[in-house]
Amino acid sequence: MEAWTVLDTKVGSAGYLPVEHRRYALPDGTEAVWDIFGTPASGAILAVTEDDEVVLARQLRPGPGRVREASDRR
Repeated sequence: MEAWTVLDTKVGSAGYLPVEHRRYALPDGTEAVWDIFGTPASGAILAVTEDDEVVLARQLRPGPGRVREASDRR
């Protein structure tokens, strides 16, 4: 699994809510633009079965910005 590369970031606000406009380079060579609302701290959990199968759910937002190696999960 490859991490997304942040190409540029612009900081703004929507009233009292901070907004960060991020442009990413995705591993397949395409680009995606996301508006991140709220605080910058976030997390994500990847469910892996005992048979090392990954359980996925479709999300309409970017991930936490880093990828940990499989050896780090146990």
